Order: sequence, then C-alpha cells, then structure tokens
Amino acid sequence: MSAAIPTEPVPGIEAPPSETTAAPEPTASIPESVASTSAASPENPEAENERPENPLYPKKPREVVLGPDGQPLSRNQQKKLMRQKRFDETREQWKQQKRDKAKALKIRKREAKAAAADAAPGEKRGAPEDEDEEVAKRMKTNEPVKKVVEDITLIMDCGFDELMTDKEIKSMSSQLTRCYSANRASPHQFKMHVSSLNKRLLHRYQTVLMNQHLKYKGITFSEEPYAIDDSLVYLTADSENTIEELEIGKKYIIGGIVDRNRHKMLCFNKAKEQNIPTARLPIGQYLQMASRQVLTTNQVVEIMLEWLNERDWQKAFVKVIPQRKMWKVKGKGGAEGEEGEEEDGEGEGEEDEEEENAEEQAAAVIEVTEKTEKMDVDAGASL
Repeated sequence: MSAAIPTEPVPGIEAPPSETTAAPEPTASIPESVASTSAASPENPEAENERPENPLYPKKPREVVLGPDGQPLSRNQQKKLMRQKRFDETREQWKQQKRDKAKALKIRKREAKAAAADAAPGEKRGAPEDEDEEVAKRMKTNEPVKKVVEDITLIMDCGFDELMTDKEIKSMSSQLTRCYSANRASPHQFKMHVSSLNKRLLHRYQTVLMNQHLKYKGITFSEEPYAIDDSLVYLTADSENTIEELEIGKKYIIGGIVDRNRHKMLCFNKAKEQNIPTARLPIGQYLQMASRQVLTTNQVVEIMLEWLNERDWQKAFVKVIPQRKMWKVKGKGGAEGEEGEEEDGEGEGEEDEEEENAEEQAAAVIEVTEKTEKMDVDAGASL
C-alpha cells in the first residue's frame, strides 16, 4: 500500500515545476519608434509595406543642392558643377603651364634650326658685298602687309539662342571666333557686327571664354537685334536671288545658328517677315553639289573674304567648301571632288565642326592680333 503524497508544500523545499506549466520565453525589447512605425494601424495603413528603420544606423537626410535658378540639382549636375569649380581654381596654373610649354617649344625649334643651318654644306656665310642692299632686302621681307577695310558690313544674327542645345551653343561660339580670326588675318577685311548676343551664348563668352570678345578689334557686339534699313541683305540658301558680287555699302546678314537641319527655311522666313531682301551665294553656277547648298557661319565668311581678295567665286568655293560635300567643278577642265558623307542643316550653321578648346582658340586669336598690331607699329616707327 503506497503512502499518500502530501499536496501542501513542505517548508524549506522548493516544489518542482509542473510538466504542464510552460517556461516563460525571453522577449526582446523593441524601441517604441520602431514599434510605432512597423505596427499597422488605421492611422498608418501602409505600415505593413514599410521597412522599419534600424536604430543603430539611422538614415541621414539627403542634402539638397540648389542651382543658379533655384531648382534642386541632380547628382550628375552636382558632379559637373564640382568639375567646373576645380577647373576655375586651377585655370591660372593651367595657363602658366601652357605658356611655359610654348616657350620651351620655341627654344627647341630655334636650336634645331640653328643646328640644321650649321650642318648645311657649301653655304656661304660671308658678309654681303653691298650692306645697303642687304638692309633693303631685310626691310622688304619684314614689311607688314597693308590691310584694307572695305565699306561692306557682315552681321552675324545670333537671335536663335532658344533653338539650340548647349552643345550647339558651344559650336556657335567657336564659329564666331573663327569668323573674327579669318577677317583679321585677311588683307581685305569686312566691317563685322554681332547682333542679339544674349542669353546662353553671351553667358559662355562671359564665363568660359573670360570676356575675350571684349578684346576683339574691328568688330562690334550688341545684345539687341540689328536695325532694319534699306542696305540689308539676308544671305540664305533658300533664296531665289543670286548675288554676282558684293556691293559697297551693303550689309549682309548671316544666320548664326547650329540646328542640325531641324528648322527648315528659318532664316528665309525671318527675312520675309521683316521685309528684308534675301540672296544666296552663286554656288550652283560654279559647283555641282550632291547635298543642299548650306554652309556654316564661318564657311560663308571665309568664302566672302576669299572673293574680296581674289574676285573669283570659283576659287573661293573650291578653297573653302570641304570635299566631303561631294562637289564637282562645273565647266571644262573642272576637277571632281572626292566623295564624302552628306551634310545637312539649316541656314549657314548646320555642319558638325570638329570641336576645339574654345578658350584656347580665343586666346590664340588675341595673341595673333596683338603681335600683328605690334609689328605694324614697329614697322611704322622704323620708317
């Protein structure tokens, strides 16, 4: 017979845990911020799809960078802005290094030329028999070319800023620089004027090109459109009128736009609205073109300068128009041009030019201009 087990606890002895009683599970404390965001409630129905924030790695608020127009910039725009800032900070150092390299190159060329002259056999190096004749010969060699400014004005109409992309604005500024450079280097020169230079194109000249255009001579710039009078002629490839020669006293307008053939008859329609006579260069009389007879702004200026010096349209076209236009000279004995890809575009600013460093090119033009003027002054003083 078994003894009865007492149900009351014995003093000093702990009762063993009951098999039916479950041991308490350890619970982790959840921060109130996480619990409040992760728990779904009628006030926050999207809490089920939200990822709770890790209290050990809280999210940092993204810094918003505003551009000049007050709009927030994207990451790519911020990187571009930082690159431009670094370029501005190292601009002077870069220019000094470039000047040093140019000086070193001149020295090397001078030394190489002297070495080649010393190594040339059978060359007489004695003093000339007639010293006065040698002096006269030297003065004749160094005599500067007399330049003539004709009473013909070229107007670059830049009133198409809103129709061009940023890359096309850069190309347009480069073409204007080439126009100025070609005119300054020509024995016969035009009077030049740039109208409607404003908005992005003017901003590029004031910032990237560091106001180089203010140092240009023989050319004027204006933010306003050109004044309409009876002496104006708008040059456009869409005109039915062909000019045979450039007339003294006339002002020829050239459309300053690069648009890759997006805007058809743009310059022609603008001239028609303003009641300005239109004309085109006589390309069809001398060349057979495989594409439209449209050229870049600087090509038109260079052709007109060649005609001003040679008075021959065919020579001007053959010298300036690239052979990739697939042109052929008309008439007997005319040579055919090499084939190339077709060009397209509107007005006189459609061709995709090889882009150069605009700042470097503008600085070179200024340097050439100053050297030429210095030579003219020195020659005048010696005479």
